[in-house]
This record gives sequence, C-alpha cells and structure tokens, in this order.
Amino acid sequence: MQAAFTNIRTPRILDEQHIEVFFPSETPDSRAIPCQIGRDINLRHDHMQKACFRKPSDEMLDLMMLAGAIAFCDRTITRRRSLGWSRNISLTMPVKNPDLWNSKKVLGALRDALGFLTFDRWDFLFVKREHSYQIGSHELSLEENKRHVVIPFSNGLDSLSLVAHFELFEPETKLILASAWNHSQAGSPKKWVKGSSENAKKHHRIRFPVEIKGRKPEGTYRTRAFLFLVLASVTALLAGADTVSIPENGQGIVGASLVPFGEEAPYRNLHPAFARKLSDFIYVLLNERINIHHPFLWKTKGAVLKEILGEDADFAWKDTSSCSRDARLSTYQKKKVHCGVCSNCLLRRMALHAAGVENDEVYLWADLNSSTFEAACAVKEKRVSTFRGGAAAAVLLMETLARMSEYPETHRVYQKASLEISGDNFSQVDAVSRKVSGLVKSHASEWEGFLDSLHVDSWVRSYARCLS
Repeated sequence: MQAAFTNIRTPRILDEQHIEVFFPSETPDSRAIPCQIGRDINLRHDHMQKACFRKPSDEMLDLMMLAGAIAFCDRTITRRRSLGWSRNISLTMPVKNPDLWNSKKVLGALRDALGFLTFDRWDFLFVKREHSYQIGSHELSLEENKRHVVIPFSNGLDSLSLVAHFELFEPETKLILASAWNHSQAGSPKKWVKGSSENAKKHHRIRFPVEIKGRKPEGTYRTRAFLFLVLASVTALLAGADTVSIPENGQGIVGASLVPFGEEAPYRNLHPAFARKLSDFIYVLLNERINIHHPFLWKTKGAVLKEILGEDADFAWKDTSSCSRDARLSTYQKKKVHCGVCSNCLLRRMALHAAGVENDEVYLWADLNSSTFEAACAVKEKRVSTFRGGAAAAVLLMETLARMSEYPETHRVYQKASLEISGDNFSQVDAVSRKVSGLVKSHASEWEGFLDSLHVDSWVRSYARCLS
C-alpha cells in the first residue's frame, strides 16, 4: 500500500510538440500546430466590457489570451500513456511587449507554475503583436469603500457554499462571481445565486471572456486551473479586489494531490503551492500582487456543508451540480441528472451523509446498496461499461485516502505535502503536516460512516474491499 503513495516515478518527457498562435491575416510555420485567434481561441469583447471595471493593460490582455492558448495546447496535444505522462510543449505567441515576456524572470515564473501543475515541460517564444484586441468600453462600477472578493463560480456545491459562507460570516464583503460560462456547469445566470433577492442583487456576476473552441482529444486538462485562476486574478486586479477566494474543499485540493490515479501524475488543481507560484508569476509580469485564498483548505466537503446548514437551514444545495459526466451520458427521463458514481458525485453523496442531510436527489446510479453495479442503475439500458471504470476509481480513491489516516503525523507523505504547501516558510512544516493528517482523518471518519450506512453486500463496499 505505502509504495503506491510514495514511490512516484519521475515522468518521462516525450518529443517536443510545437503550437503557434497567430491572427487570421498571418501565416504560421507549416511545421507547427496552428492556433488561430478568433477560430481556435477567442477574446470575447462583449464579455470583456461586462467584466472590466477599468481598462485592462496590454499585458493583462496578453495574459488572458496566453491562458487560453495554454489550455488549447493542453487539450490538443495528447498524452501517450504507454510512453509516459509528461509532454514537451513549446508555444509561440504574439504579445505587445515581447522583451518583457521573454525576460528570464517572467519565463522562469511561468514555467515553474505550469510545470508544478501539469508535470509537463513548457517552452515559450513571444513575438511582437501588431494587431489590437477589440474590448469595447468598460461598463461595471463598484461600490467604493467596500472589500471585494472574486470567486471562480461553477454553480457547484462548493461554489454556492463559499457564497453562503461570505453572506453568513462576512456580509459586508462584496462578491464578484466569475464563470467560464458552461451551461452544463454554470446553468442559467438567473440561477447562479440562490437566497434572498437582496443578497442576490449585491453580487456582480460576470463571464470569463476567453473561449477555447471545438472538442479536443486530450481529456486530462490539467491547465484548467491555470485558465480559471488567471482570468479570476485579472478580474480581481481590474476590480481593485484584494483576493481571489477558492471554493474548493480540502479533499479536492490536498487529498487529490496525495493519491495519484493509476499512472497519472499527482493532481494539483488549485493546490496552494500552485496558487503561490501563479501569484508570483503575475507579480513579475504585472507588478501587482494578488492574494489567492483557500478558506476551506482544512475542511472536508461534509464539514463545510454542515457548517452552512447549521446557520441557514434553507441553503439551496439542491440547485447545485457536482457531476463531472457529460450531460449526454448522464440523463434520466430526458433530464440531466447526477450520475451518482463519478468521484465528484460520490464525494457529494458522502458529504450530504456526513452533514446529516436527507438525500432525495435523483441519481442515474441511485442504489448504492445493490450487490452489483449493473443492478444499481435506474436506467437498465445504459451502457454500464461507460461508467464502471470511473465508479471503481472513485471508490478506490476515497478508500485509499481514508487508509492514509493510519499514517503518523511525521510520515514522509504528510511531510512532503507540508513542504509543498508551506513553501519557504519552513517553520510551519510540522504544523501544516498535522493539519494534513487531521484532514485525512476527518475524511476517513466520514468515509467509514458512509460505508457503514450501506448494506454489507453493497457493490461500493465490495469495491472498497479490493484494497484489502
């Protein structure tokens, strides 16, 4: 068991693949994978003018487009798993001030942040941008003498929990909710914020202006966090907000990095070390510091939900969506529902149980007490194989993380995680290690309680016993 957590191989880097970003009137290198502005990635001027609280600088515009270009690279260049996880990616992109972008400090900080997040090697060449981006006039104004916080908002349970947290415990803070605008995730703008009309009116709701078009072959998409946090950080700087607040819980941030899935590199989406490296990169580029805060870092999803419901029994958790499955696969009676068995759904169900919530949601895989995976599905004609692998992985990830609760606080797994989270603050390593251990123990307690609530012959419990 222990080797699965600690003996992580150094990823093998494959041959370099090159992508060039260009405007429609330009001709890219024939040897490069083309990424045309306006066709493959786009800066929506209609979204920009609704997201701008002041005129963005050329560097901010280039930074947002870079985030889109990096996402394009990540989703276009496939990982050849038989040869290794990591890729060697080079990107050429036009910017207004190439001397700044090609400087040692900027390139070093950018590579450091992306390398930590994706376990890929990234190389960049920035060339002179002759074209201008159309952004229109800025339309938004903010209430003066008030603290403003930006929240990357997906209409998930964590997102709405963080909104509720501010409304309950910091009601004077003004929130700016920024979404990537995916209907399957964010839903209708009228449903973004539930609660009293007075509270709903006080929140600014904006759409991220960068689009990556078309379906791409690579599904791991580790740079999603880079795209979201860059756009949220630029939004915060334009608004004069002092903080980007991350609505993810400790299981999703710390737990996911502790338990690699199969042959994949550790998952560091929204990890505090990545947030710190990204903040450093933005500072050397823009000379403006953004604080990226994780208010739920040391709490489980269940603990967060229990805290919110303890203060607001009418918290509209049912209006949120957590499922990671494509809507075309997860439908019941012609409606999009939670699949119930992906890692996001399983964590949601466990959190609701831990919070003492009577869960009457509709799930495609409704019956967790069934003795077989096939019998658990509410739609018998569904292709079971499409979901089985993800369900098994979800159960094993939960079980693996729970078993780590047996480790002492000084275990090297906790120490390594603590060093990453603490950064240069070495005096905090032991204290952070205790927090990591405490988080894992809380997860284990909730997972054990969830399993105990299921029938002894439940397929979920059978899958969990596979690690014995």
